[in-house]
Amino acid sequence: MRRVMQVALVVLFGVMTVVPASAQVSDEMTMTLQAIQGERQKLVADAMGLTPEEAEAFWPIYYRYMAEISELRNRYANLVRSFARDSATMDDETLKKAFHELVAVQKKWLEIQERTFDEVASAVGVRKAVAFAQVENRLRTLVQYKLMKELPMVGTHRQAAN
Repeated sequence: MRRVMQVALVVLFGVMTVVPASAQVSDEMTMTLQAIQGERQKLVADAMGLTPEEAEAFWPIYYRYMAEISELRNRYANLVRSFARDSATMDDETLKKAFHELVAVQKKWLEIQERTFDEVASAVGVRKAVAFAQVENRLRTLVQYKLMKELPMVGTHRQAAN
């Protein structure tokens, strides 16, 4: 597991050093997500140490999971892009709506993760299901941290739209 996170950190921080400080959040976010996605399956495989029989049972569940969360990742990325671009001029109602949308995406993600955990545990055992969940949580946390770090804080006063 330690090796998995070392690789994930190298990928993530490698992306961080490639992008100029002046780059827009959306460009950096896209690069970060692409770098993580490019390594995700290898990180999962390394962490789980599946036998050939377990791999045959696990990978279809994994691919279904990835397809389900793909839409959520896109929604999340669009929310972050929109927020980064427009938060200074959003009115209170729009900010509230954006916040509730973000929470809805997070809830749905957790529902999918919980259901997938149970499927994986049934297929390959609880310990390997926990290893899968740990990798997914760590990768998601790394990406979220990077994205949130780049977002402007909402001030207490709204700026006029240009």
